[in-house]
Amino acid sequence: MSELTVEENLILKVAVATCFAFPFKTAEVPPEDVDLYVEQLLRLYALKPNARTGDPDHPDLPSTLAFCADRLGSSAPSQAARLRAAVGAT
Repeated sequence: MSELTVEENLILKVAVATCFAFPFKTAEVPPEDVDLYVEQLLRLYALKPNARTGDPDHPDLPSTLAFCADRLGSSAPSQAARLRAAVGAT
């Protein structure tokens, strides 16, 4: 497994926080932020699909993308579908 750089880890943490918050704070988290961070997650996944994240709840990028897809499922379904498609989940 590959490692994420410090910059990539920062992007990952902000992306996960955005995915986590968006479903219940849609008035405070702009949809454009969700779009941006989904793009960043997909970019990281394309570069390092098996990278470890250092997060015990989501230890690698595939589990992180799956978590974000689940969180965004009802509030941003098209973005959730993109994340699921990237990791081959249905």
